[in-house]
Parts: sequence; C-alpha cells; structure tokens
Amino acid sequence: MTAPRCVVLVVDDEKTIIILLREALAQMGYDVITADSGDAALPIVASAVMIDVIVTDVVMPGKANGFDLIEQAKILRPGIHTIAMSGYVAKHGDKIGLADHFIQKPFTIPVIDRALQSLMLQKCA
Repeated sequence: MTAPRCVVLVVDDEKTIIILLREALAQMGYDVITADSGDAALPIVASAVMIDVIVTDVVMPGKANGFDLIEQAKILRPGIHTIAMSGYVAKHGDKIGLADHFIQKPFTIPVIDRALQSLMLQKCA
C-alpha cells in the first residue's frame, strides 16, 4: 500500500506564482488545489475537500488576506498546516506567527519544498 498523497491549497493573486507552484508541487508528488484570493479560498477551506496544508500569499485583493484565511482555516480545521508568503514582511510582522512557516518573496522552489517537508513529515508520498 502506498502512502497517501498530501493535498496543498495554494492561494495567490499572481497567476504566475499559482502556475509555478502548481507544477512544481505536482512534480514533487503533492495534489494541488488553487485559489486566486483569500475570498475564493475560504469556501474551499469550509468545504469537505481534503486539505493538508495551505500555502498562501499574505497581500491579496478582497476582504480576506492571507492571515485572515489562516485564522479561519485554523478555526474550521484545527491542526491544519499553514505557510504564509509575502514580500512585505515589515507590514505584517506582527502576524507572521499565525502561520507554521513564513517564506519571504521572492523564494525558490527548494525553500517551499523544505517548509512542506518539515510540516508533513512521513505523511506524504
């Protein structure tokens, strides 16, 4: 029997980042769901869709920014893993601790991979 594949919800308003992460994470063996805003991601998080970890940008258009999404996700899905990413650290420094990991933009794929591996441990294929 093979190990279950982990599901990553990628949330970013930059289409190129969504495409890059979707392709890279799929090649690493993750199942990937995407949303282009916190507002679009909230109904996914509230649904019965399996999600192991959320990788979200912090600054996005709409009512829910990345930290709002993380706060709601932790209420709706206690124990869910989260990674926040942003190029604007100083603006949101007081909320960085809400996420399990914080990644400074620009980033490299190995940085995301290491963060995911540290969260997922033996669970992912």
